[in-house]
Amino acid sequence: MDCNQCVCSLCCRYARDITHREKIRNGEVTCCDYYPRPDNSLEKAIKAVSEMDISSGVSQSVYVIEECSELIKELMKKQRGKGSEKDILAEACDVLTTTFVLLTQYGVSRDYVKNQILYKCNRALERYHKNGEV
Repeated sequence: MDCNQCVCSLCCRYARDITHREKIRNGEVTCCDYYPRPDNSLEKAIKAVSEMDISSGVSQSVYVIEECSELIKELMKKQRGKGSEKDILAEACDVLTTTFVLLTQYGVSRDYVKNQILYKCNRALERYHKNGEV
């Protein structure tokens, strides 16, 4: 495994270490000591970032706030005719990612999230049918 191909390459302390990457290429070490290393599973990747984030010393809520503000900025730019849909989608995905990491840190289950989303959507649909508001 090459660190450049690893999901955790952005947060791994060895990913930018040329000496470490050379050891991997030579077969002296197997990737890194980052555990758990995420695979292609979305839930495992979120859990890995959550566990890494806990040790970073910066609360995940700080990242959620930052990403929400960046999404707000892109939405406002779009209102002024200066934004792009691509930037809005990227920031919306960043908000989702940081929020999912936060929910993971709080131990919130997938079923709870699903039920809350369904509840909120149903409530919005009911309001819309009653008075046209979402």
